[in-house]
Amino acid sequence: MKRTQQLNNDDTMSKRQKTTNSSVNTNGHFDKFIDKFRSSIDVNDAESRPFDIFKQSLKECLDENNDPTILPTFIKKTIQIIVTSSVSTVHHLVFTKIVGLMIIYLDSISSEALLDLTHEIIQNLIESAASADIMIELVRSIYLQLVKRDETQSGSSLAASMCQTIVQQLGNTTWNEDNYASLIAVIKTLPFADNEKRAFIDIMFTIDFETSIDQLPIFVLNILQLCVDNRLENEITSCSGYIFDRLIQYFINLDSKSYE
Repeated sequence: MKRTQQLNNDDTMSKRQKTTNSSVNTNGHFDKFIDKFRSSIDVNDAESRPFDIFKQSLKECLDENNDPTILPTFIKKTIQIIVTSSVSTVHHLVFTKIVGLMIIYLDSISSEALLDLTHEIIQNLIESAASADIMIELVRSIYLQLVKRDETQSGSSLAASMCQTIVQQLGNTTWNEDNYASLIAVIKTLPFADNEKRAFIDIMFTIDFETSIDQLPIFVLNILQLCVDNRLENEITSCSGYIFDRLIQYFINLDSKSYE
């Protein structure tokens, strides 16, 4: 009996040790990838080949199919490098190919991890406009992947949850004229519910142009374009009346400030 118990204890310890070693090896692998990938981007010549480095590391992550956290963690770290790198034309082409490859493997990532990736992408859009168009496309692809899962899982509302959390995340941000373009890009990308569209519009009008009034016409133009662009996937034109009301109130408030 004691011998059996000892064997079980040894087996448990062995499993724990294996898990710990796997975690250490994974972290070490990520560190090596980050250093190698970032260096290849910084060098920016024909020999650096950042896409090949990413593709090889992606293959290694896919081979580690016993740990479902490896692939989303790898993608998250890659996103962090992309949005913090200087963007030349060459970089943009490489990053587009990399994100395209990410999109192919989204169906291998859990729904919870996809929502976490969405949060990471939106946070990066808030902090930097670098590679924003590529990141928006990745957000769109994650949404479509969640819609597909909703269609096959009874009572699932993953796509709606994604939209709700995006609105909440954006609402907790201080927006200014430097990053509101990302806000408009997000609202053009996903089919938000009417109450979520109105929340987006409210967020837009928290921008204060008092210190850089020359940017105000561009802001107003972007707002008005939302009212007439019927090509938008989320049909924001359904809230045109609300947008006009907010725009009028915005100018009233701006005018009041000028007399203070």
